[in-house]
Amino acid sequence: MATITVKPKDLVDGFEAAGGGNMPWQLIERGGARGLIVGGAGDIDFQVFAANGDSRGLVVAEVELYGMPHREIWLQGHKQGLYTLNFVSRTSGAVVFFMGVDVVNEVEVVAAFYYLPGVRKKFNVEQIVKKVNAIWNRSANVTIKSLGMFDEGLGQRLDINDPEISLNNTKHLSALIDYGNHASANWHVYLGWGVQGNIPGETLGSRTIIDTVRRKETELAFVSHTIAHELGHRICRAPPSHDTQTGDLMLEKTRDGTNNKIRRPRVRLVNRPTP
Repeated sequence: MATITVKPKDLVDGFEAAGGGNMPWQLIERGGARGLIVGGAGDIDFQVFAANGDSRGLVVAEVELYGMPHREIWLQGHKQGLYTLNFVSRTSGAVVFFMGVDVVNEVEVVAAFYYLPGVRKKFNVEQIVKKVNAIWNRSANVTIKSLGMFDEGLGQRLDINDPEISLNNTKHLSALIDYGNHASANWHVYLGWGVQGNIPGETLGSRTIIDTVRRKETELAFVSHTIAHELGHRICRAPPSHDTQTGDLMLEKTRDGTNNKIRRPRVRLVNRPTP
């Protein structure tokens, strides 16, 4: 039998190739579809197995190709769940290959951004949200909806006299809530002052502070990366709080902010609505 290969047709985000003892894996948005190019599968039927016993939540459709050395299938996600796509030999009836498929509900985070008093370095919130969504949306079906940037909070005075802020300081946390607490937001992001511990950001529950004091106005990409990282703390269960591979978004420390990978274990830690 020929060696079976699987690769994404279009989107590489949300797909993991076989390796390290793991079989391929594909994320699919509920209500969406992802295409796969399958090689070495001329004698194969595709069979769905569901962890909950209901395989109807994942549907396989095949595009008829003529004179091609591969097959093209589309996986359609109808119900959130963990699935296995089995590759069954028509000759022997045995499963000769398989891959994991996760169908996931969308997580929409409604964010309000606030500049703290006295901030001079400003960043375009629309560009930040665009960059963060580019990291999270196709890889994990997570989307930020922005309520905008509030330049002086919601008109309240910020009663903090310390040069750096910590969300673990109850006085700081209470003052931030008074300063910016948009009623329609489920994530509140404060930008502009230093964060205790010389770290780029900190998240506690639905509150995040981002240190832009040490950032230049040209470092929009790094600030966006930091916010994307902190979003992971906002929406994911812990432990683990951080991931370990060099390219992971949720790596504990980063030098340049180019590590934006969201892998299968992190996707499965996202708190999602259930149907």
